[in-house]
Amino acid sequence: MPRIKLLACLLTFIIISCDSDKVELANEEPKIDLGKEIISIDIPENFMREDQNLHIVLFDSYGEILDTKPSSNLKETLTFYTKNEFSDETQFSLAFISSSDHDIFGLNIYHNVTIKSLNGKIELKPRGYSKSTPSLKIDALDLDNSLVLNAKGHGYSMVNINNRLSGHYTDDFNENLGPNNILIKYFDPHSVLNDSYKWLLTDNISTLSKLEVSSFSHEHVEYHQLSTNRPTETPLLDFLGFENETLFNKVSGHQLYGSDIPPFGFGGNHYYSFPNIFYKTAYSISFSDYSLFNVGIPPSSIEVPNLNIDSSYLDGKLTFSGVAGYEVGRIMLDNYNNRINIRLIFDGTSNEVLMPKIPTGILPDNITSIINNGQLRLVQTIAEDYASFSNYNEYLFKVLKTSTPFYINSPKRERVYKPQGTSHILPSSEYPYYVRFR
Repeated sequence: MPRIKLLACLLTFIIISCDSDKVELANEEPKIDLGKEIISIDIPENFMREDQNLHIVLFDSYGEILDTKPSSNLKETLTFYTKNEFSDETQFSLAFISSSDHDIFGLNIYHNVTIKSLNGKIELKPRGYSKSTPSLKIDALDLDNSLVLNAKGHGYSMVNINNRLSGHYTDDFNENLGPNNILIKYFDPHSVLNDSYKWLLTDNISTLSKLEVSSFSHEHVEYHQLSTNRPTETPLLDFLGFENETLFNKVSGHQLYGSDIPPFGFGGNHYYSFPNIFYKTAYSISFSDYSLFNVGIPPSSIEVPNLNIDSSYLDGKLTFSGVAGYEVGRIMLDNYNNRINIRLIFDGTSNEVLMPKIPTGILPDNITSIINNGQLRLVQTIAEDYASFSNYNEYLFKVLKTSTPFYINSPKRERVYKPQGTSHILPSSEYPYYVRFR
């Protein structure tokens, strides 16, 4: 009898256990087949400004949407999938689409991307954008109004207006990724050899109420010559100084010189001056169809190559003809009246460049319609040669994948440009940074 009771208890236990397992199985959510993972993107918190929105869209090589996701502006990893037949070598396009409360729309579209070229992952880094930008006016009545008086760098910009240095600066950067000082320049670019360049580096510009000649220093100012093989052209020099390695790695610097280098005498001889006071420097020198970027101090001579590129934009179709050995192509489109700016980055060996149709619901309907109907202007076409990169995939891996400024892994870059109504290459930023280079 006891054995029968024991068997009954065991049978009851088994039945209850089985029923419990059925309940647990019933409560499990069914697995959803998302398809093959294409890429995951790590996004830090506060990646965008508070007034901005970001959507990321993946397109196939024909412009068809593969996947799309919005960013929450919190720390997150967005993973993109497809149910299409897809290998590690299949090319796709990756679009970062941003909009702001001020109706400014930016599209950065990378073509010819593969899973292999990015190893399936992108790590976006925090950006040092301005969170607070007070304006100011500093009395400059005692200074010579015919000379250059200005200040420009990451997070600040000031010019001389009616004998006052007027503009804005930043007193609060995201993640503290901004310079600690502001550099004010006062000089005559046409009188380089007469000790004209003077500078003031201040870490508390809000306390400045007046500028006098005695406010500036002439120490550590150097004079340099630049000769070129284009005597009829005046080169444009953008010269930057960085306070430390962290700010150099975050593209956060001060402008030491930002103007044409006037000729002296005959031929292609030019002179300029600057204060050699920073941890590191970088520069770009641009001409009507060519620019050179490098880390360090500009060379004493430049031999501008005689190279040409071509492009067209007709009925929504883009063509491109680059330069052999130039790894990257870059095209800029815009609609000025509606504040739309589009940057297309692609393999420099490409002949056709796709402008994909933007899906609805990401941008305002009228903006989406303008883009998808091709109501855009071809602004600029560029072919780029990176001295340390051998192909486009290497550019993607060493620049886009880890949000690394290009000059960290390839200090020297040459650009050939097709003029579109401007005398010099227009500056452009490298996603995700805001600072623009020629």
